[in-house]
Amino acid sequence: MFAITGITGKVGGEGGAHNLLAANQPVRAVVRDLSKGEAWVQLGCELVRADINDAGALTSAFEQAESVFVARSAELRSVARLSRRRGRRPPR
Repeated sequence: MFAITGITGKVGGEGGAHNLLAANQPVRAVVRDLSKGEAWVQLGCELVRADINDAGALTSAFEQAESVFVARSAELRSVARLSRRRGRRPPR
């Protein structure tokens, strides 16, 4: 089982999940909003809800996964860049 966050975007979905599904590999779509993951269920993914800021939900979502792909959101990257410009350590 491969667990993928960011599956509804280009990197997690187009760059990872499609290739795994084409190779008949099991994929768990980890999404914040279950309604946005429905298309992935139709393609054969298992669907679970977890927010990137919820360690407990992510731990559950990643259970029994052979591999995990975590895509950070653009919002988190923007905050990290802004923090570095201001000489501060980016949030984790």
